[in-house]
Parts: sequence; structure tokens; C-alpha cells
Amino acid sequence: VATVIYTKSLKPMTAVVWSGAWNFAGVLFSSYLGFEVAMKIANLLPVEAVMTQAPGQSAAMVLAVLLGAIIWNLGTWYFGIPCSSSHTLIGSLLGVGMVFSTLPENTSQIGVNWSEAIKIGNALLFSPLFGFSIAIVLMFILILHCSYNQIQRSELGNKSIEVIHNLLSQLAHLLQLCLHFQM
Repeated sequence: VATVIYTKSLKPMTAVVWSGAWNFAGVLFSSYLGFEVAMKIANLLPVEAVMTQAPGQSAAMVLAVLLGAIIWNLGTWYFGIPCSSSHTLIGSLLGVGMVFSTLPENTSQIGVNWSEAIKIGNALLFSPLFGFSIAIVLMFILILHCSYNQIQRSELGNKSIEVIHNLLSQLAHLLQLCLHFQM
């Protein structure tokens, strides 16, 4: 969103509404394709670990996950450190699961579904590498087939390209999250 606002391709209010609309469309599209991101994230904690506890303990676990993620995000934003909210949520879930497994009331020592955590960790590690590789290949293809003058020729064309790029970025970001959790 910052790019289309900074280059004045879209006005700030229009850019935020545009981005939100396409993020929502991405959620609907990914749901239509059968990607179940929320369920994959929820599976990090074994269901029996959450459901067999007293309501107060379950609520404390959920609040700890949310507050941990929110505080981390606020801290990184304050210091200007780039941070992914989905990665923060996953880390918060893992932390709560590990602490829960050490509580004396937890006689089964269940805390984290490590098979799911390893799958998600691998996806988080390898999907950016895959994305960077695709981006480099596409960049070289464009460099070979388009001269700099062709790319810079039209300001209207550039603004249109930036708006389309923003649209595709919103959809791609959500689909990338979906693919993280489908491995």
C-alpha cells in the first residue's frame, strides 16, 4: 500500500480501501480453493490440550497467545523492525504450548503438535527462497525483453502497473500464507 500512496498512484483512503478489498477477496479465493490456514495454525496446539482444560485455563491460553503476539507486534512497530504478524502468531502459539506442557496440572505433558510445527517451519523457511527465485527469473526475463525506455515511457502506464501490482500483491500475500500452512 505504501508504494501506491508514495508514488501518488492512488490517494491514501482509496489505497487502503483497495488493499482491504483485495485482501478480503484473497481470503474468499483461498477458502474457495480449500486452503484452511486457520485450521493449520490451530493444529499447532493439540485440540485435547485446549478442550480438556478448565474454561479459565483455556481462556488464559488464548489470551496469552493474543497478548504475546500483540505486544511483540507493537514493540517491533515502535522500533521500526519489520515483522510478520502470521509469524508472530505462530511463535506465540508455540510459546504458549511449550509453557503449557510444563504446568503441573498438565499430567499428559501435551503442549505442541511438533509434526505440524515442523511442517509449518519448513514452509516458512523455504517459501521465501522459492519466491525470491521466481522473482529473480521474472526480473531477468523482463530485462531481456524490455528496454529501460519502454518501461519508463508512460507515466499513466506506470501508475496503472503500480495499482495492478498492488492488487496482485494483496492476493499473492494471502495465497503465500495459505501455501505456508498446506505443506
